[in-house]
Amino acid sequence: GIAIYIDPNFKVLSEAYPYVSKRLLTDPAPQLRASLQDLLFKDGRFRWNRLENLLKNARNSQDYDFNLVLNQGIEFLSSQRGAFIRDKLVDESVNGLDALGKNVLHNFTSLLRERVGLTAVNKTPAATVEQQQTLEHIKRILGILRETRGFDPVQMTSQIAQLLVNSDVQRLGQQIANRFTQKAVARLIRQLLAS
Repeated sequence: GIAIYIDPNFKVLSEAYPYVSKRLLTDPAPQLRASLQDLLFKDGRFRWNRLENLLKNARNSQDYDFNLVLNQGIEFLSSQRGAFIRDKLVDESVNGLDALGKNVLHNFTSLLRERVGLTAVNKTPAATVEQQQTLEHIKRILGILRETRGFDPVQMTSQIAQLLVNSDVQRLGQQIANRFTQKAVARLIRQLLAS
């Protein structure tokens, strides 16, 4: 009220957003986890732009600790509390990997047809527009993380090594690998039956 009295154009939400972002990403309170879920998902779809905004604004907070958020995020995603978000992130990761694979295969078959002259090779379709957008969001999020205070690639290497032996992270990786394999096998069966 005081701020608005002094400056009628004062934007309360923009000033509070770094604090709110940090709390949503780090606070273990069930109510805030539910708010995070509501913020990141709409009609079962992941809202990448919301995660981008959260990360951008949280990193502006002076007491934002990248390593702490990373550890808390992994702990949350591997816990029962994070099951809903984890499952959706696994789906989104699989979609991202699938899109990447489609683009690589599309580029490879195009290269074989156009540059090598193997016209017997069918050109495979590239990622859909929606999948391409997911890839772009993932690239932007990785960029935001790289620009975040406390991000150190050398330190990340040792953290990733520690994460890889974490049984919860391994289970998460297995979920992604299983769903990706299921998707690839289903596509292969569809293609075999179609031809």
